[in-house]
Amino acid sequence: MTQRFTFLAALTLVASFASSAMGQGAATIGFAGFSQSAGTSAIDYSRSAGANPLPATLTASTEVNFTINNPIFMIDPMGPTNYTGASFTLSAESSTAATANGQSGFFGSFSIIGSGGENLLSGTFDSATLSQVGTGRAAFDTGSVDFTSDIFVPTFNDELVFSIIGGFTNLAVNNGAFQNFSADRLSGDFSAIPEPATLAMAGLGIFALPLAVRAARRRRSVSSN
Repeated sequence: MTQRFTFLAALTLVASFASSAMGQGAATIGFAGFSQSAGTSAIDYSRSAGANPLPATLTASTEVNFTINNPIFMIDPMGPTNYTGASFTLSAESSTAATANGQSGFFGSFSIIGSGGENLLSGTFDSATLSQVGTGRAAFDTGSVDFTSDIFVPTFNDELVFSIIGGFTNLAVNNGAFQNFSADRLSGDFSAIPEPATLAMAGLGIFALPLAVRAARRRRSVSSN
């Protein structure tokens, strides 16, 4: 009876936590990060020629090391958490005029594919922003992503943010677009808010496992007597 009460209390606690977490930004989890491991001038921003420089495009292609920060949200929590030599590609386009605060409206897709062909993280987006964050440093924020992965369980409100570093000074605006530039390095982070069911199941696993073990031991003890 006590065990049943404890389990129900744990279930209520987890459900309450999941509900509360979904309503607060504090529930955001940093799932993974990546950093460039090879290549130079991997990131290019280009604008159309002529009187109208739009649309502008941002492309990236380089080798990265991919690190998983929260294994509990992986399909296999005991799987590898570091992937070296992964392939990162991104293609995005925007017809929204650039301002001193940045250029929004980028839509496109990205992928991070492991050396063994694993889809570590791929996704599409339609509301990304490119902005200056310091001299020789810019940031590309995809906003919400529709993503797929061979290693992560479903989540929502996903967001990929990566830093573009070196090879340029400022994002100079000219006639509604930035001047063409290439950058030397990139690194980024993927974060998301777990779906309520995912979060609840993870919590239940933590609370319920000791109870299940105790119950199994009691059954064995009763049967042996």
